[in-house]
Amino acid sequence: MAPDMSAGEAFGRRFAAAFIDGIILTILNQTLIFFTAGNMASTLGPTLDPERMAAAAAGAFGRAMLIRVITALLYSASLLALRGQTLGKMALGIRVVGPDGGNPSYWRAALRETIGKLLSVIPVCLGYFWMLWDQQQQTWHDKIAGTTVERS
Repeated sequence: MAPDMSAGEAFGRRFAAAFIDGIILTILNQTLIFFTAGNMASTLGPTLDPERMAAAAAGAFGRAMLIRVITALLYSASLLALRGQTLGKMALGIRVVGPDGGNPSYWRAALRETIGKLLSVIPVCLGYFWMLWDQQQQTWHDKIAGTTVERS
């Protein structure tokens, strides 16, 4: 499918949508982490043993990472599968479509939002900028999941 926006307009819309979604996910993640991480001081007890402190910090980090993955799947992948849009994409008038032109399946959206975006960000975000010179304006996470982004 031919892109319906210039590369610059598409990049700007996608960037702004990602910024809005990033704010929403940060608020969700930090709220969940605050309420689920528990009181680290009670885990440590009255001593300040460095090994116990390191173990408590590692456990808190692991819980925080798990929460981030779960919220990404629940927020981004679910909304993409149901509507083809996250709240940020709705605000900017764009949507993600699968190879058939409809909303991507949940698993396709989950692949795009987790592994695909991880691979897009690793080499100095090159996977995100790829859409600027790709003929179909696809990022690496779009290519991995077989999705495209278009006006809604």
